[in-house]
Amino acid sequence: MQGMTRTEQALQKAAKYICTAKCGRCPAVEEDFPCPADCDLETQAWQCWQIYFRQQTGPVSGGSPAAR
Repeated sequence: MQGMTRTEQALQKAAKYICTAKCGRCPAVEEDFPCPADCDLETQAWQCWQIYFRQQTGPVSGGSPAAR
C-alpha cells in the first residue's frame, strides 16, 4: 500500500473486507455489475469490488482491474 493515498488505502481495505464477506464473489455475481475490463487468472475479486465502489462516486478510466 506504499504510495497510495489514505482514501485509496481505505477503499482497498473495504473492498477486501466486502469480498471476504461475500465469500470471494465478484460484484458481477452479487450486484449484477458489468465488469469494466476483461478478467484473467491474475484478477482478484476484491479488485473488482474496488472498481465497483469507485464507480459509485464517478467514472473510472479503462484498463484491467489488476492495474488499479
